Amino acid sequence: MSYTIILLTILLIGGILSATFAGIIAEKKGQNYTAFFWIGFFFPILGLVIAAALPQKITTSSENQSVSINDTKKCPFCAETIKQEAVLCRWCGKSLS
Repeated sequence: MSYTIILLTILLIGGILSATFAGIIAEKKGQNYTAFFWIGFFFPILGLVIAAALPQKITTSSENQSVSINDTKKCPFCAETIKQEAVLCRWCGKSLS
């Protein structure tokens, strides 16, 4: 077996390991696994560093997204949309009762 084949095998295994770790790290931070897998495969050290330095992806809670239009009303003071049950406007702070 020639040294070239051994070197290519080591590089391939290292690239796959680096790509897998970069993808896993990115996915845990809410990023795309596949994109960071390929970045980690073609640029092993850079892919790991970028994935490790990523900030945690901020997602909105499903509670804020589940408010339907029928559950809201407009504040009579500032005209912002608020929940139907609100007794205090979250935007202007005025009492609604």
